Amino acid sequence: MYPEEGNRCPAFELPDSLNFEIRLDGNWIMVRGRDYINSSINANCRVCIEPDKNGMWILGAPVMMGYYSVFNLDTKQFGMTPHI
Repeated sequence: MYPEEGNRCPAFELPDSLNFEIRLDGNWIMVRGRDYINSSINANCRVCIEPDKNGMWILGAPVMMGYYSVFNLDTKQFGMTPHI
């Protein structure tokens, strides 16, 4: 399940200390707590990033929530920029 705008942790405001950065091809990408932590059906907060069975981390919707992204299939290029 991916975070959705109406599915945030309602119990508290998430502090900036839950934000982290990852380095991708020489660029730093900010991942905000509000993008990778959300509430489940029973209103408990949960982390939406976890490793697969082989220990690989797949960074998908939770990481991309704070960015606009462009995919060019002809040139096989990918670009992204933070939301303002």
